[in-house]
Amino acid sequence: MAVLDEVWRKAATAWLTGEIVLMPDHVHFFCCPRRISEGVAVERWVSFWKDAFAKRIDRMDWRWERGVFLTRMRSDAHYAEKLEYMRQNPVKAGLVKGPEDWPWRGRVHDLSAHIRSRGEPGPKDQSK
Repeated sequence: MAVLDEVWRKAATAWLTGEIVLMPDHVHFFCCPRRISEGVAVERWVSFWKDAFAKRIDRMDWRWERGVFLTRMRSDAHYAEKLEYMRQNPVKAGLVKGPEDWPWRGRVHDLSAHIRSRGEPGPKDQSK
C-alpha cells in the first residue's frame, strides 16, 4: 500500500485520492480533481497511476483489473452509503471479522475541502 500511496501523492497528482480500501484483486477509493481547470479525465488518471504503480513494484505478474468502475456521489447520504460499502468489503469477502481489522485501508488526501454537498444541506447551508 505504501507504493500506491506514494504514486498518488507524488506522481499521479491531477486527482486527489481520499478514503481507500485495497482488496486482494481490486481497490475501492474516493477521488476528486485537484483543480477542475486541469481537465484530466478520471479514466486517463487511473490508467496513469496503474501504470506507474506496476513499474514501481517491478513484478511482471502484477495486473490491475482493466478499466475503472465509476460512481458519482449525488449527496452526503450517497457518499456515506458508499463509504460503508467500501469499509464492509473485506468483511463480506470473509477476510476479517470487522472493517477495523483490515490493514489495507486508509486515506491518502483529506477531500473535505474539495467536496460540496449535493442535495443535502451542509452545516452552513440550511436554506435548501
